[in-house]
Amino acid sequence: MEGIFLALLKEGWKIVVPFLVRTFHASLVTGYAPDIRHQVKVVFIPKPGRSSYTGPRDCRPIGITSFLLKTMERLVDRFLRDNTLALMPMHPN
Repeated sequence: MEGIFLALLKEGWKIVVPFLVRTFHASLVTGYAPDIRHQVKVVFIPKPGRSSYTGPRDCRPIGITSFLLKTMERLVDRFLRDNTLALMPMHPN
C-alpha cells in the first residue's frame, strides 16, 4: 500500500532507520498517522478440505495492513512489556 517493503529496509537500513525513528516518534507524540496507514486490504484464503467455497465460513479472512504501522505497533508493544509492565504488572482480573 505504501510501496515500502521489507527488502527495501533490509538493503538500506543504515540510511532509513534514523528517518523511521523520527517518523514513529512524531506519530506517537502527535497521535497522527497518515491515512494510507489506516487502509487494510482483506484477502480471503480458502479453508482446506471444503467441498465448495460459496459460503461465508468456507474462507479465512486475512487483513493486510501497513508494514510501517505494524512495525510501530510491535515497537510500542515491546516497550510496554519490557519497561512499564515489567515494573508495574497489570492486575490478573
